[in-house]
Amino acid sequence: MYGTGSAGARRWRVLTGGALILALTLVAGCGKAAERAGEKVGEKIGEEIVSGVTGGGVQVDPGKQSMTLTDEETGEQIEVSLSQGVPANFPLPVPRGWRADEFIESESEDGHGWIGMFYFEGDIRAEAESYQQQLEGMGLEVETFVVDAEGEYSNLMGVAGHINGKYYGGLLAFAQEDGRNVVSITFGEAEEDGS
Repeated sequence: MYGTGSAGARRWRVLTGGALILALTLVAGCGKAAERAGEKVGEKIGEEIVSGVTGGGVQVDPGKQSMTLTDEETGEQIEVSLSQGVPANFPLPVPRGWRADEFIESESEDGHGWIGMFYFEGDIRAEAESYQQQLEGMGLEVETFVVDAEGEYSNLMGVAGHINGKYYGGLLAFAQEDGRNVVSITFGEAEEDGS
């Protein structure tokens, strides 16, 4: 999603570390006034965990449900925020009937990235095939790996291509979880192979 090599791996660690701290902060932020001291301690512990994982600094703004992560080696900053529902700038189509609870969005000098989950009713195989056709209809390349055995179905899609002049890449996973159909998406601006 964010290129290859050590810089790409470092950026991925920063983003996933950011998702962890944001989740920890939001859980801590759900308490009552009497728990505020504990929330601050949880915030600081979370910041230390993410700083250790990513090798960078982190500033959390729980009121805005966002944070800024800084890579200490490069100085690059990544803004990470949590949104209810699908962000307006999410570049992939969202089929009718798909519901999203929360999305994590990141923004850095390398572009935007999104991590989210959709839930939907209906036949999971038909939805996966229909969505693949939709993506290919947009001119995106889609590679799939399907497991359909003993009543278990999952479909992992690698997706890459240009949307509105920018190159994107990511993974989509269709699966059944606790009796519900789920599509998890990790998608963002990427470097083209050979660039």
